Amino acid sequence: MDTPVEPAAGDTATAIALKLERQAILHDKSKRFEFLLTESALRWQLCETSVMAVQLDRLVSLSWLPNISIGVLPFGVQVGDGPYHTFVIYDNHIVTIELFTGQLVLRDPKDIDHYHALASFFGGYALWKDGARDFISRMADNYRAAG
Repeated sequence: MDTPVEPAAGDTATAIALKLERQAILHDKSKRFEFLLTESALRWQLCETSVMAVQLDRLVSLSWLPNISIGVLPFGVQVGDGPYHTFVIYDNHIVTIELFTGQLVLRDPKDIDHYHALASFFGGYALWKDGARDFISRMADNYRAAG
């Protein structure tokens, strides 16, 4: 078995504090957020099962906010193509693609249109609203049962 790649060095406590601070914007009712997650993203266990359950519960709670939509693309759905990387669309202005060592920022309208089409394509196969909440809640229950 190969030795895992060492993560980039950094101040974990500061990174966590910044992420929590950044999440405060989710409660800004003047902004709208749509998150589309794959089942594999929800199952990728980076921490203890009890922490995973709490994180999934948090997603379900956030999904009840009127300005947030959360979708889940389950394994059992046949999709003609697959996502090759994660990306974030900021309205019609910027798309960011997350890499292991940084971010790629796209500003060309053709690129932005392409990623809007990708999000729409994958979103059409996803569970939304109660379907997504039920799916995520079942996964959280599974993590609790495993702990």
